[in-house]
Amino acid sequence: MRIRHYVHFGLYSRRITAATMTARLLLEPDSFSVGSRTELEAASRQHSWRIECRTPGLDIGTQVTRVLDRLRPSMDRVIALAEEVARLESGDGARLSIVRYYNDARGEPIEPSRSPVAGSRWIGGTGSRLLGWNLDRSVLDFLAATGADLDVDEYA
Repeated sequence: MRIRHYVHFGLYSRRITAATMTARLLLEPDSFSVGSRTELEAASRQHSWRIECRTPGLDIGTQVTRVLDRLRPSMDRVIALAEEVARLESGDGARLSIVRYYNDARGEPIEPSRSPVAGSRWIGGTGSRLLGWNLDRSVLDFLAATGADLDVDEYA
């Protein structure tokens, strides 16, 4: 099996543009979107501003930590903007997203290895740290402070 994943923190708003978010946060995003993807979405056009970690070989918890480390110098501004965005429009706000793809040709191999229990098999060895994930107290505190949702998507 091969696995690939990435993490991003984003701010989403129908009223505040990604350019304005960048200026207010004093932090350049890794990616952003302006407006809608389809004409049907035009009435609910949403702008997004995102900081990402797509570094291969890192477990999800480490990727989350890297994203938060990049946000820390601007943390007070991130919290204030997240609160403002959520207050302005229902459905807008902050989100921490975790996206994982199983059996992805571009992913890293997960090799089975022997379990310490004689005769049994388990997923371990190279890449096994990529399967599980953990969010420590500092991440949970960040999510609470920004009012962020946690969105986890997994695809096979």
